[in-house]
Amino acid sequence: MRKKLRVFLNERSGSITIIAAIGMVVFCGFVALAIDIGHMMEIKNELQRSADASAIAGARGLYPVNLYAPNPYYPNCTSSQAWAEDLVAKNPVDASSATVNSQVGNYNWSTKVFTAGCTSTTNAVSVTASRTGVQLYFGSVLGIGPFDIAATATAVMDWAASVPQGTIPVAVNKKYAMNSNPIKIVFNDDNSDTGSWFSKPPDSSSASTYKNYIENGTCPALQVGDTINLNNGVATSALQALGDALTAHGGSWDVYVPMVDTDKFNHNEPVAGFMPLRITEIQETGNDKHITGTPLKLGIGPGGTNPGGPAGGLLAQVKLVN
Repeated sequence: MRKKLRVFLNERSGSITIIAAIGMVVFCGFVALAIDIGHMMEIKNELQRSADASAIAGARGLYPVNLYAPNPYYPNCTSSQAWAEDLVAKNPVDASSATVNSQVGNYNWSTKVFTAGCTSTTNAVSVTASRTGVQLYFGSVLGIGPFDIAATATAVMDWAASVPQGTIPVAVNKKYAMNSNPIKIVFNDDNSDTGSWFSKPPDSSSASTYKNYIENGTCPALQVGDTINLNNGVATSALQALGDALTAHGGSWDVYVPMVDTDKFNHNEPVAGFMPLRITEIQETGNDKHITGTPLKLGIGPGGTNPGGPAGGLLAQVKLVN
């Protein structure tokens, strides 16, 4: 019996060696495959990061930093694509420059569809970053590859449809917000002027409410379409609080205020948009109490969580949508 067993084992020793060798080859193949897949995934991730950053830069480039451009509400498509493509060139992928294709266009917030084209409604940049002919470390030995890898991103810079808590309780007539000339808000009792105090219901329309908004930063968050209560009374204590704040800001104070599409005040009115206002003077005493400020043609808002508002002076922060 023992002799037969020894013969049986000797006859299979060569087969075990062959199986072990095959197993080692298969194991090495899986290791090589894992390395190649990891390499390709890393390139894909680098391309995605590059595309994301490029799209964000391109969207910001739609409205360059010059706040007094001749056509402040028309996007600069050339600047946008230059900013996008320049950023990709500065961020190599797998130690080599990626190829970039950028398009400007309009992103529809309702349908979530990007349509290419440079028009007055252009608000987005779509970027594709790619690498062609990516070789595998081990797959090439088996004739696998090379591969083309790409990543796409779209970023939007649109008009602000909301601002967070903390703006000042002054609303401005929309038609006065569309120029760069200084405006004078005088709070006339005849209910007709360039602007007025406001409160957001259910807060009361009173000087104490406005003063609290100013001193404690408690003016509620606002979005386009919200109803606010306009009040063109003088509200001396609130005006004095604004004067103190202006002094604390060194005599020039950039704020973000709601626009209303009305010439008459002392009634409820929906918010029609937002604008940046540079306050330079607050007259607290005498018969001519007023606020003087310059509407800035472009400014980037502190909110931007809800872009897609009407064209105005206040831009939302850039948002990556895909």
